[in-house]
Amino acid sequence: MRLTYDDSFISLLKAAILSDVWNAELIHESLSKNCPSVNTYSLKRCLLEWEWVHEPAKDISKLKNAVSLFLLHKYKDYNLLFKVLQQALLHGPEYILMRKSPEASKFCNMVRSVRSEYHRARIFSTFKQVNNKLFCNYYFNHKIQPLLANYLSKRFPDKEVIVNNYFKQPSQELCLNAFL
Repeated sequence: MRLTYDDSFISLLKAAILSDVWNAELIHESLSKNCPSVNTYSLKRCLLEWEWVHEPAKDISKLKNAVSLFLLHKYKDYNLLFKVLQQALLHGPEYILMRKSPEASKFCNMVRSVRSEYHRARIFSTFKQVNNKLFCNYYFNHKIQPLLANYLSKRFPDKEVIVNNYFKQPSQELCLNAFL
């Protein structure tokens, strides 16, 4: 059985459950439109299927932030993500956050690299002001532009901020007014 999933936390959680319980082959929705989606199944039904095979699932809502940062990494590995979510359902989120398995350790390292790049971008960005616009050049290794746009729009609510990702070809500009 093939199932498609998207990048939302609930969809990824359902996909992790159904791939383990039904041995379903998972395909990202951008790669296939002909397969049924995991979103057609309710989370409650998926958790009942999990409990039928395993013990009751642990609450993994603490991993939601880490999963959202993992999805911003430039090298997303969905197989790793599904293994981590399955381990979290079995053992709880602390099992992952304390790096008790090789998969959990790799997952946490990827999350930390995104988090540290976001921190560096927030702290070390320098701006040049021209009229009512602020310009900044910065190289993004990961896809942190939406996080940075949210932060800068709160920091400079009365200015238009333009961040240029200057090592990419062609030049990619991030205009905060497009995200508001």
